[in-house]
Amino acid sequence: MSRVFISYRRSGTAATANHLHTVLQLHPLYLKRSEIFLDTVSIPPGMKFRGHIQKAIAVTEAFLVLIDEQWLNKRTPAGLRLIEHETDNCRFELQQALNRVRSAEAIELLPIIEGNLPHPQREDFPEQLGEIIEFNSLRWDHDNYELCVQKVVDW
Repeated sequence: MSRVFISYRRSGTAATANHLHTVLQLHPLYLKRSEIFLDTVSIPPGMKFRGHIQKAIAVTEAFLVLIDEQWLNKRTPAGLRLIEHETDNCRFELQQALNRVRSAEAIELLPIIEGNLPHPQREDFPEQLGEIIEFNSLRWDHDNYELCVQKVVDW
């Protein structure tokens, strides 16, 4: 069972997600690599992505969502925001976590804002995801990543 689930958009925050995964698995609080879910590490080749994601989120205790300009504003070739599409994996992951929050299941949710992205507002998200702004976020600072990691661990 994954205690921590790291959600991110590969085109924007992949380096941070991988770095966070590595640092957390080395932290004394986390004893096993399997306790931290990162799709590129945790999903075996040949597995259906969404089914595996859904099962992992169903049992995770802490959901970290890394949000940057790409996560929020990446566009399709037609110019529409990807996060607006039901087929977007970032949307799917966050929606699964918020569904657990709404049903009062034991899950904590931490938005991590990366880069120079201003703190998102409710209208920046599709209606079904707007609730995320009610969660206090952490600003990720690459120059002080040790402090950021410690804040995640303390959370």
